[in-house]
Amino acid sequence: MKRARNTQPIRVLHVGPGWGQRGGIASVLDELKTLSQVFSMRNVCMRFCETHGFNGGGGILRFFLTDLPNFVRGLIIGTDIVHLHVSVKGSFYRKLVFCAIAVTLRKRIVFHLHAGNFSTFVRGSTRFVAIVARRFLNASSAMIGVSHAIAQEIAGLGGDRARLFVVGNSASLAERAFVDVAPRKAATVHEPPCILFAGRLVETKGVGDLLHAIALLTGQGFRVNLIVAGSGDLKR
Repeated sequence: MKRARNTQPIRVLHVGPGWGQRGGIASVLDELKTLSQVFSMRNVCMRFCETHGFNGGGGILRFFLTDLPNFVRGLIIGTDIVHLHVSVKGSFYRKLVFCAIAVTLRKRIVFHLHAGNFSTFVRGSTRFVAIVARRFLNASSAMIGVSHAIAQEIAGLGGDRARLFVVGNSASLAERAFVDVAPRKAATVHEPPCILFAGRLVETKGVGDLLHAIALLTGQGFRVNLIVAGSGDLKR
C-alpha cells in the first residue's frame, strides 16, 4: 500500500527590507513576491515580513513597534520556515533579534547572506558579535550565499558546509521585460566594447575592482568604454 502524499504546504516567512526601501535584497524580495504563485503551485506558501532600516531613532522605533509585532503575528498565524535575508551592520542586528524569537518558538531558520563583506564586518566588530554570529549560523537549518565567495565567508565563520548552499540572485523580471520590449534582431558587437555598471558607488559593490580591471585592459592596449550609473562616493 502506497503512503498518502503529504499535501500540507510548506509555509515560509521571508524577512527583509520593505516599506519602500531599495537595494539588492529588496529587489530579490520583490521578485519572490511576483513568483509567489509559481511557488504555490509547488506546495510552498510564502509570506513576507517587511522591516524598517535603522535610519535614526524613528526607524528603530518603528522596528520595535511595527516590525517585531508583525513578525510574531506571522509566526502565530503559521510558519514552518523563517527565511532571514541578511546583510551587514543594522541588517544583521535586526535579523539576529528575529532569529532569537524563531529559535525560542522552535522554527526552522534559513540564513541567506547577501553581503560580500560579512566576515570583515564580524571580525572587525566586538567579540560578542563574533560569538552571536556563529550561534546564528549554528541555529540555521540551511545557509545560503549568493555567490561562491560569500559561501566561503560563511564557511570561514564556522558554517557547516553540509548545510551551506550557493543560490545566485536571479533576474527573471528584467529578462522578461527585455523579451517583451526588445526588438528581435541579431546581437551586434560594438567597437570598442562598452561595460555598464549600475549600482551604489561604494567599495562593497566592487567599483574599485572594476576600475582596476579597466586600467589593466587599457594598459594592455585594449579600448573599453565604461558607463557608470549610480550615486554614492562620487568624489572618491
